[in-house]
Amino acid sequence: MVIGFYNVGVAEEALEQYEAATEAFRNAVALGEKYLPPNKQVTKLAKKALEDVKLANILSKQNSSFRPMSSVEF
Repeated sequence: MVIGFYNVGVAEEALEQYEAATEAFRNAVALGEKYLPPNKQVTKLAKKALEDVKLANILSKQNSSFRPMSSVEF
């Protein structure tokens, strides 16, 4: 499920749907922290992607020509 939510987040970010991407990455992080061993790589990636998409959302609102960096693909 963690990888699934992560992948949904990547897809939503690519579509510039930052709110949906944020929610997907939040779900990936929450599930990773609850069910996976500490420091599992996929959880780390989801946390980083969550930080990145939050910033992309802020920047896109400030500058309509902003294009985010693509998230790390799994």
